[in-house]
Amino acid sequence: LATIVFSPTPAGAVALNQIESITHPQITTEVKDRLRRGRENGIPAMILDAAVMFKSGWDQWCDRLVFVMASPETRWLRVAQRGWSRDQWQAREASQLDLSEKQRRSTDLISNNGDETESVPEQVLRLWRKWGLSDEIQSQISDF
Repeated sequence: LATIVFSPTPAGAVALNQIESITHPQITTEVKDRLRRGRENGIPAMILDAAVMFKSGWDQWCDRLVFVMASPETRWLRVAQRGWSRDQWQAREASQLDLSEKQRRSTDLISNNGDETESVPEQVLRLWRKWGLSDEIQSQISDF
């Protein structure tokens, strides 16, 4: 299926749009329901992780948007470990909003190259604190 929808042809774009027209409304309903239940249960923060956050419009439900960035070399090494070819990786990235635009539209940034002096969990904790969330929030995180 990925070979079809991420094909750099007009037919690939049509197929991707067809799949998204089927899946996005269902995902939208599920996400809205989980967000509603989270608010009702007093959950102080919820994380929505979606590569197509802006394309789908799901960003409109978020108070903050965190862009997790990694260098092209790091991203390539990670997807190669999954067995993707360079063409497959580039086709998937090309089907999404440009990374610089995602970064521009985000409120915060986390670096995930694996060689930083501050680890990803430390960066997340720093954001929790910046946003006024307690350190104990980690114990409240669940698959809601």
